[in-house]
Amino acid sequence: MNSFLEKDDSIRLEIIKFLSQSVDQWVNGEELAEMTNFSTKKITSLIKTINEDLKNVYDNEYVIKSTSGRGYCLEEIPDTWKKLEIFYYERSLSFLFIKEILFNSELTIVGFCIDNYISIATLNRKIQRILPILNTFDLKININKGRLIGSELRVRQFYFELLKNVYGNYQWPMENISQKNIEHRVEDLNQAINANVNFIDRYLMEIYVCIFRYSNAAA
Repeated sequence: MNSFLEKDDSIRLEIIKFLSQSVDQWVNGEELAEMTNFSTKKITSLIKTINEDLKNVYDNEYVIKSTSGRGYCLEEIPDTWKKLEIFYYERSLSFLFIKEILFNSELTIVGFCIDNYISIATLNRKIQRILPILNTFDLKININKGRLIGSELRVRQFYFELLKNVYGNYQWPMENISQKNIEHRVEDLNQAINANVNFIDRYLMEIYVCIFRYSNAAA
């Protein structure tokens, strides 16, 4: 699912995960340049923007230090970089467009592009990168109409996998309905069919996608 990330953001994640393997140790710019196939000048620029992102996401709790002649160093790291990864996904235009297809039954490409200050040609280029992922689910996309084309089962499977991959158990991805709301619906379902709540609770996100896809179809 990394194809959803903007190219530079994908490289930023790669750099910070690489530095995380050598906590409190210096890694020279040439090594990072070789790993990413970028110049050392580009690495310097990327490190600067990574630190800006770390400040936005973690409020200066983590920073990549740099010293001429020694390179770059992360002295501390969190248990997971999932929060940063989600930050990068949620500024990816292709990911935002795909999420809007799920949430917004009245989505139009013109409206999306206006809201995100981009051209239709730019969005088309971004979407081209995720076509191989859609193909693995036997899906196509009608960009102009803002619709995924394929069986409803495969559409739901795609969204299950995408949301699970991006958010996991770290963050509830739905803005228009709370996790508590879904949990209450699960409790109602349990009472109706006498099922095991603990079992159903594992699939809250999947249940949400089904509810939302059904609601949009009925609208």
